Amino acid sequence: MSRRNRKIEYLRDINAYLHELELISGSKVIKDDLSSLGEVEQLRKKSTHTTYIQTDSYVILFTEKKSQKYILRLERFFGSDKFLVWTSKTNYCGIFYLEGINCVDFSFPFDINDEGIVVFLNKDVQKKVISDFSTTASGEQVLEIELLYSNIIALPQTGTVADFKFK
Repeated sequence: MSRRNRKIEYLRDINAYLHELELISGSKVIKDDLSSLGEVEQLRKKSTHTTYIQTDSYVILFTEKKSQKYILRLERFFGSDKFLVWTSKTNYCGIFYLEGINCVDFSFPFDINDEGIVVFLNKDVQKKVISDFSTTASGEQVLEIELLYSNIIALPQTGTVADFKFK
């Protein structure tokens, strides 16, 4: 994508992106809170060249994302890692970092973005959670979650892959 096209997309979507991030973080987000596009490109390349192993994949009702069980699971997965929120608009608007999973407002709406995807990625791109929102044939709003680790790090010492299964 050309520099000019990125600028056009930025100008078109920056306000919607800031609003999206405010819904996810539960706090005011301004342009200065976002990284440079150079940092976006660096992390994109690093993530693209990282091989991930899926440790778990499951589907829950969208409303269950606010459950203590789900939140604790993400806390165990990320630990105290600082992480970032990645949506399609991140590519041309900048990266937004959160200090920890406790900084996520899990009451964000189902229609938070047109793509129905929000990715949480730790800062060194070794852990990734892909959240994919969709509607079933019966009309239920669901959230498909994939937990992924880089193949170069070990699972946390406090658990096994089975400990991350949603029950």
